[in-house]
Amino acid sequence: MTFVQVFAVGYISFILNFEKIFGIEQAVLISKCMLLLSAIMAVAARPRITISFWLSCSALLLVFVTAALSRFSEFEWGNWLRALNNVIVPFFLLSIVPNEKDRDSLLKVLAWGPVVSVVAGILYQAIGRSTLFGADNLNGAQRLQGSLIPAFLGGVALTGALAAFFLARCRDSRFLRLAIVDVLILLLTAARTPVALGAVICGYFFFFELNIARTKKVALVAFAAVAGICFLATVGHIIVDRFSSGNMSGRDILWRYLYTVIDRYWDFGVGLGHVGLTVPHAVSVLVGGIVAPHNEFIRLSVELGVIGASLYITIFVLIMFNVWLRARAGRAIVFLTGAGFLLLCYTDNAFLTPTYYPMLFAASFWALCPPRRVRYAMAPVFVEEQGFELAK
Repeated sequence: MTFVQVFAVGYISFILNFEKIFGIEQAVLISKCMLLLSAIMAVAARPRITISFWLSCSALLLVFVTAALSRFSEFEWGNWLRALNNVIVPFFLLSIVPNEKDRDSLLKVLAWGPVVSVVAGILYQAIGRSTLFGADNLNGAQRLQGSLIPAFLGGVALTGALAAFFLARCRDSRFLRLAIVDVLILLLTAARTPVALGAVICGYFFFFELNIARTKKVALVAFAAVAGICFLATVGHIIVDRFSSGNMSGRDILWRYLYTVIDRYWDFGVGLGHVGLTVPHAVSVLVGGIVAPHNEFIRLSVELGVIGASLYITIFVLIMFNVWLRARAGRAIVFLTGAGFLLLCYTDNAFLTPTYYPMLFAASFWALCPPRRVRYAMAPVFVEEQGFELAK
């Protein structure tokens, strides 16, 4: 099996959500192990971006040192090990140079992910295990959640839409149909940050990177405008209400408490994977039983300390900068995706689940292995450098 096939097993396993739907606790372990194995296989089998790989290793060293020096009395190495895949998977897969087959296979897995979730959600509702739509915690409106929860499906749909657009550019323009489906799924989740990022990144790619006839672009824009008006006139109020609401779903309460934890363990934190153990039951009750901060800057500051968190985010930025430097196409997309992910780090658990960080793989794989015509355009430069004359 290739590393992309192993990744597909882990990613689809996560999307099918067997743990919560059927109570199969081992499903999460299988998903994490498959994703971890795919990352290790990738750096072993594919050319590496050397600086990025060593930066990834430095991130591992960082989380080890902070854990070893942590003063948190409830620290356990077992929890640390279980959280380690959240470091290895995103950083290692951003440190390789894929080939064309890797690119196409990964993009197809990501592009079909939202559809798989919705189809699975329909089946789960049919057998009475779950519901296709979930109630919004702000106004009780129904949001599409598929086999996951609305927020998770929003991240999966954002990644799927980006991947489908990339496939339409490098494989077949017919993938635009799948991109439109993924965008519609994204809208129905009413996930605020993913919807906003989808509008910016997908919009930029459609207008400036997608190589299709101008008349087709005009037709698609006209269709999108009509569909958007119809959507807003029917169920679009869900998105409007969420974007206009300042409600943070109790995150501000949790954040205020976690600031006190940061003050107490500012030096080396409480250890990777231990933020949940710092939240008392009385505080979690106030925020609906949530213990995950939905803010990676706060989580990392709690787990790694202030300096450790700063270094960790710096490592991520440097790795994305290396992808930007090595990109043979779409540098703007790499920048927008990296910046968008940092925005997700402020509003969601972006590094903790495979919901959001696969969007980085989609952009990286597409930028590092662009369509054939881009590589062919570079071929004459190679020939000239070898001292041969080009045929006129």
